[in-house]
Amino acid sequence: MGGAAAIFLLSLADQKYNNCVIHANAVDDACMASFSIYCCFAKATVSVMRKYTYTSQNWFTKVSAAVLPGNILTFGLVGIIGVLSHADSDPRTASAQFLTWLTVLLWCIILPTCFLFSNGKRAWNYLSISALCVWGLFFILKALQA
Repeated sequence: MGGAAAIFLLSLADQKYNNCVIHANAVDDACMASFSIYCCFAKATVSVMRKYTYTSQNWFTKVSAAVLPGNILTFGLVGIIGVLSHADSDPRTASAQFLTWLTVLLWCIILPTCFLFSNGKRAWNYLSISALCVWGLFFILKALQA
């Protein structure tokens, strides 16, 4: 059962709908939840187990992954958008201002996203590979534009 179904069942916890009663029980420190559904003299028990419990462990390696390869990824994405939109390098133009503020927005998205990785090594790997792919695409587009 997916996470959306678990959230739906938690929202229905200990409520009665059409002669059906749903009870939610937390088991094993919120890593597993058990739901008992009593409906029309029948009982169904559904267990939901999370694949990963999000913690702030390894925060330094995750943040460093967001700072170094995350910034490189951000600059590559902004470079691709600049190449595709034919932006010039004059900082007073609207396109240059847009790309400048887009850099901040993208990095502010990448920074909290790095905490969704299970460990710092995985964050470094995914962000580094993504940055290499994005910069490769940037150089290909730049060569095709010339």
